Amino acid sequence: MRPRRPAGRDRGSFTAELATGLPALLLLLFAGITAVDAVTTKAACLDAAREAALAASRGEDGTSAGTRIAPEAAVVSIVVDESRVIATVRAPVRALGARLPRLTVEAGTVAAVEPGAPQPGTPQPAPQPSAPELATPQPETPQPDMRQPGVPEPDAPTVDAPMPEASAARGPGADTPEGHS
Repeated sequence: MRPRRPAGRDRGSFTAELATGLPALLLLLFAGITAVDAVTTKAACLDAAREAALAASRGEDGTSAGTRIAPEAAVVSIVVDESRVIATVRAPVRALGARLPRLTVEAGTVAAVEPGAPQPGTPQPAPQPSAPELATPQPETPQPDMRQPGVPEPDAPTVDAPMPEASAARGPGADTPEGHS
């Protein structure tokens, strides 16, 4: 049996250190998780802004294209100049804890208006069906199979004949069974 060490001045010091260090450790953990959430939200905002700018530069509705990809509660805004489209997406990032203030992440992209595309933001007319689409479709009649079993097609190489490019690549005398002349 070992002799007991007498209690000294450091008795309970681990509990005191844990009591002071644990809140700081939890604060760092929450800050790290919030930072990762902010970076992920920023990447999602950038994707949504890129998609919105490209759609608006083609003359489509960029706001709805960006909203489909944007994070939850994001705001998509589009500014159209004569030759370019600027799309900006803002999204809130909730820090862990309900009483903490929200962070706002913003991402924006610029796209050139494509030549020949309708002016972004203008309504487009619905496409009109062409004359062949208006005609009633006729059922297709199956074509009879004209091939005969066991007869190769005229363009298909036979198994016995060597392929010209294959024998040329092997060199002269490669068609003999031994591979030598």
